[in-house]
This record gives sequence, C-alpha cells and structure tokens, in this order.
Amino acid sequence: MGKGWLKHPFQATRLVAAAHFGLQRRKDALPEILDILDDEYLLNRQFGQSAVEAITGRPLDSLDYKFTLSPKERAAVLPSVRAALGGKNR
Repeated sequence: MGKGWLKHPFQATRLVAAAHFGLQRRKDALPEILDILDDEYLLNRQFGQSAVEAITGRPLDSLDYKFTLSPKERAAVLPSVRAALGGKNR
C-alpha cells in the first residue's frame, strides 16, 4: 500500500491507509499520517491519532492533541506536534 492512499479523495480510503501504516508502524509514512490529524473527518483523525501513537510510542495528548479538536484548535496545536515528531510543518 502506497503513501498516496493517505491523500486519497475518498475519506474511507484515508482511514484504512492510516490504520494500515499504524499497524505496520511505518515510520517512513509519519509525515503523511501527521496530515491525517487535520482531516475534515473526525473518524479519520481518530485513526490517524492511533497510527501516530503506534508509530511513535507517544500519546498525542501529551502534546495537547486530541482528534476531537476543532479546526481552529488543531491549527494552534499541529505545528508543535509536527515539530516534536519530526514531521514537516505546513
């Protein structure tokens, strides 16, 4: 499964891709999975959070991230999450 699936226009495809990479603990996919933390669909953010935590071994609530955050709250938190976990800032 390619990392391109994490950017697929169909939301369920992004969810399955995040779950897949999380189960495999694919560190090479971490920057793309971090993007899922800002997905418009709450369920995708939940699976993204689980994947990031599985890959990094670090709970995201320690970085003040929860998949239930509003878009404005996510915008405030995600740059520090990406910086802490080695993702690209957007």
